[in-house]
Amino acid sequence: MSNRTKVIELRVNNPCWSATHIAEMVGLSRERVGQILRGNGLPTTSVQYGKKYKVEMECNHCHKKFQGDRHSLFCSLKCVSDYHRVDLVCEICGVVFKRRYGEIRSRYCEGRDTTDHIFCSKKCQGKWLATTYGFGVYPEHCVWARQRKE
Repeated sequence: MSNRTKVIELRVNNPCWSATHIAEMVGLSRERVGQILRGNGLPTTSVQYGKKYKVEMECNHCHKKFQGDRHSLFCSLKCVSDYHRVDLVCEICGVVFKRRYGEIRSRYCEGRDTTDHIFCSKKCQGKWLATTYGFGVYPEHCVWARQRKE
């Protein structure tokens, strides 16, 4: 087997080896190894896994196939965002909306119940506060109610 075929075979089978390492294995100079690789259209630099080397991956959220490094878990930023969000239902208007999982988890760790009193907006939260603690519920707490009694 000629040196040329040895160099090509080593590069194809071991893409993470440097040209210097291949040159030592074959007994050629590093420059000659680079010339052989360039002449055959092969990369002259070694592939570093996790940086330049892309592999076929599957998205953890949508399960689409995509090209990514070994640390990639999602195919897009939208999948990252959707993966970390939970579907909830507003207590007042019944609209389905999303909240970050970390926000729900922190509410649970603070001792608040995660299933009660979750609202889609400040408007719905205000409606709930008005019906629960509003003027009609506790009229004795209102300034105008106290003034009328006097």
